[in-house]
Amino acid sequence: SGLFLFCAYLFLRLRIMSNVNDTDAENEERDILRRGTGKKFRKVHVWPEHYDRIADIDALQLVILKEADHKYCKETVANLSPKSRRVNQNALVFVLPAGNGRLSESIRRLLAVQRVRDLHTDLKPADVRVLKDAEREAQGGIEVGMREKYTEVWLPDKDDVIRQCRISHRHPDEDARPFGDVMWEKLVAEFQIAERLDSELVRGMSGSAEDIYSRMMRTCGERRPASLDVVRGAVASLKVPEEPEPPTGFGDGSDDDDVVDRPPRGGKSPVPSDPEPVEEEPELPPVAGVHYTDVVSRDAMSAWGKNMFTTLGRKYTTTVRLTVDQKAADEFSIRLDMTGEIPGEVADSIRQSISDNGTYSDDPIW
Repeated sequence: SGLFLFCAYLFLRLRIMSNVNDTDAENEERDILRRGTGKKFRKVHVWPEHYDRIADIDALQLVILKEADHKYCKETVANLSPKSRRVNQNALVFVLPAGNGRLSESIRRLLAVQRVRDLHTDLKPADVRVLKDAEREAQGGIEVGMREKYTEVWLPDKDDVIRQCRISHRHPDEDARPFGDVMWEKLVAEFQIAERLDSELVRGMSGSAEDIYSRMMRTCGERRPASLDVVRGAVASLKVPEEPEPPTGFGDGSDDDDVVDRPPRGGKSPVPSDPEPVEEEPELPPVAGVHYTDVVSRDAMSAWGKNMFTTLGRKYTTTVRLTVDQKAADEFSIRLDMTGEIPGEVADSIRQSISDNGTYSDDPIW
């Protein structure tokens, strides 16, 4: 009966799982990671050894570590070899395990099912169905286990150090997508990889698109363009204003000749009076990013939100990310992250709206 087959399978599975050694389970985990590298990152390195050489290229690379070795991450960012410094330090992304969770158990269960199938070639249809269900269950546990284990992301930062990047543990359709592509999309969502750059961000940067891209890949802590084409697109979209041709004051036979002022015959040209100087307030310089947090009441949040969205409706920014969490009946936590060329007056209005519980920081345009 089905119950007998299921009980027999459980007994056999437990017996075979006990014979699945750590090496077989680790090899299977490594193969799963290698099959899920995806196509977003230029290169994906799975469980590199300390003697393995991580190439120094000006393209984003994903490094998945077997253990949470922060010292290895720092050394890899700083040096290509004991005698050579790394040039493209900002191009590395490290993923570290945060714990084993159910991944190891699910892998052992999958290997046990496969061994049952290999040992018994004369299985009946009912036995095959039981094994297929067990295999599907194990594979589902592996997908969940991957999300539970590989959750720590560390990025190069200034002064040869690394910093942790908080990423979401969930992602749309993540089970059906390669692990490497899922990590890419999460870093895009956290503004760590730029698939599009605002043209104003590169206006003040000297050199060609290739030079700008190279500096971004070399400088730790700067924005990471997804590719050279992203920078090329931003540079190409820069608009150079055309200078109007000054009027000559002489007729050229066109219909606009009558708009040129000429002195009356026998007279002198009137001397225009100098306009009174108008004192203008100094213009605040734009910034590349604004980061704002605060805890406010319901009424204060309503007024803040109305003013904020009215301001944003008149200004262009690359990305606006607003998170509002209700902490109590009349208390709300606000987090605002903006990137792009943000006008100085917009940043200043946000800065002035901070309460005693709030924080504010901005990113200068370099």
